[in-house]
Amino acid sequence: MKAFAALLVLTAAAYSQQPPTTVPQQLAAMKQCGFLEGKWKGDGWMMMGPSERRTFVEIENVEPKLGGLVLQVEGLGRNSEGKTVHEALALLSFDAEWYEIGEMSPDGNTWHKFFEMTLDKVK
Repeated sequence: MKAFAALLVLTAAAYSQQPPTTVPQQLAAMKQCGFLEGKWKGDGWMMMGPSERRTFVEIENVEPKLGGLVLQVEGLGRNSEGKTVHEALALLSFDAEWYEIGEMSPDGNTWHKFFEMTLDKVK
């Protein structure tokens, strides 16, 4: 069974159409995500092809970085034999614009972008 790795990045855009936020504003916004910090564990599944569903146990570690300006989410999924079948990394930060991409690799060497979006806060 081949390992599946995915990368999901949430990051602040450098050139937002909104007025730039200050460091104190960013820190205040990120404090609202403080409940996410810690170690999380649970069950999950993913589809491999059109009909093969694989289950795994996921452990995610969420910790603040850069003095609280960024939350790093690192995940590792293992099957019932303990083999790594899923790895994930996300970085969350605050700005008036939200940019998100997703990448996946069937072999850990060749990466393919499968998702991208840019959103502006409207309300």
